[in-house]
Amino acid sequence: MEEFFDLQGSTRKFVVNQSLGRGLFGGAFIYLLSDGKTVIKIYKDNTFECYRINYETFMYLKHCESSHLLKLNDLLYKERFLHNKKKILKKPQKHIVDAYTYDFVPKDGTRLVDMPVDYLLTNFRELEVMFSGFARDKFLVRDVIPDNSVLNQKGIVLIDPDLFMQVGDDYSCERVSYENKKELLELFKGLIKMEMYVDESILSRIFNQENAKSKNMTDEIAKTFSLAKKPIDLFKRW
Repeated sequence: MEEFFDLQGSTRKFVVNQSLGRGLFGGAFIYLLSDGKTVIKIYKDNTFECYRINYETFMYLKHCESSHLLKLNDLLYKERFLHNKKKILKKPQKHIVDAYTYDFVPKDGTRLVDMPVDYLLTNFRELEVMFSGFARDKFLVRDVIPDNSVLNQKGIVLIDPDLFMQVGDDYSCERVSYENKKELLELFKGLIKMEMYVDESILSRIFNQENAKSKNMTDEIAKTFSLAKKPIDLFKRW
């Protein structure tokens, strides 16, 4: 039984059912709750603040409508020395987050290389559009890797936004866009490498980081896959 309080001040008790893994550097524990529909991510007490999601990031993403992003539910806190419940509820953005919940995203064995090319290109395009929207808000994505995503027949879902952040005036929208697009390119390279062996030079040519400077990366990538029904068909020829 895990006990926290939410932003409404209500005490919340959670019965965990199944471990889903550990977060960045083992700094958090991730459990499926007994309802089978909700995940709780609980940070270890000694996890540095920079490795925890913060209030501003959570609230920004909570209001993002995208099938490629986990659906966030509640921020959760614990009382500790100099951080009592009253202070936390008054200014939650000034205090570290102890846990949060989100909707469970099921896996179904989908492999990117075995799906029709249209699956790869559609997911890439929609993620590119989402990341471009983030860039306009100067919202930077980080740690977008295969382990932090779920693939199923419906698409690719990012499930670990802990290192996402709003950046200040020292970042231009163009710079944020470039950095976000590089993360997207690396995600797809990583997904393919995880599923089959493909020479790094080939993947780097397809998901070329120079493309991160273009307004439409998807169209550039689509040229490579134009004669293939599935990504695996293309890579087997190489």
